[in-house]
Amino acid sequence: MALTGLPIVRGAVGLLDEACPIETVSLQGPGIAENDPPSTEVDADCRFELTAPEGAFAPTIVATGPGWRLEDSVSLPPQGDPEPICLNPPCRSDQLEPSGQLRATF
Repeated sequence: MALTGLPIVRGAVGLLDEACPIETVSLQGPGIAENDPPSTEVDADCRFELTAPEGAFAPTIVATGPGWRLEDSVSLPPQGDPEPICLNPPCRSDQLEPSGQLRATF
């Protein structure tokens, strides 16, 4: 038996040396509950990461902020994660790379 995780949708909003106007990114579409879609806030570099729910089929990424609404469709592969998505191109290549977090306590 092989266990696989749910697909993780990663991406960024491309901006040229501006503050990120996007606040929230969500997944919407077939197989996703309309009243409670998966959503997240973007990080300081305007990147996001969302886990697609089980049963999601061809979701749409919806990014919103004051005066902004960006949408793009994503194709979920049968196994693994889809390629990173760039909303509002161009995105820096390093902006699309997954980032890690480290917490140090002294």
